[in-house]
Amino acid sequence: GGRFLGRSRAVRFCTVTVELDERSVTLRGIVDSGNLLRDPMGGRAVICAEGTALGKILSPSLAAVMRGASPESVGLSSSEARRVRVIPAGTATGEGLLYGFLPDRITITAEGDTQGREMDAVVAVTSGITDGAEALVPAELVM
Repeated sequence: GGRFLGRSRAVRFCTVTVELDERSVTLRGIVDSGNLLRDPMGGRAVICAEGTALGKILSPSLAAVMRGASPESVGLSSSEARRVRVIPAGTATGEGLLYGFLPDRITITAEGDTQGREMDAVVAVTSGITDGAEALVPAELVM
């Protein structure tokens, strides 16, 4: 219908900086109005990010848990265990769980802006994000 009515489906990008234990990574994010995921523990919005892009800030044990390993089997520390979130997700192909973590800080800079804004969100580890992006950012976080 959007094409018929002459509306464009412009893709909006942003920059997402995720900080964890004095390490940080900057990701190219795509603003996704369909990302309505919420952390059931705190109600925070969920940013979906490529696991490979997050690799340099995740400890080996936290990375293993993000891939689905049990925290006990990898010897996850208690401080890291407090960060872990399990997020129920439903898609057109079915329902499942995403594993995520609560970082120390997230800064989002909308495309064209010069200053970022700090956000309180959870980062879920996923794969298969397209359009040259490494993260799917809920539209509510990029205003």
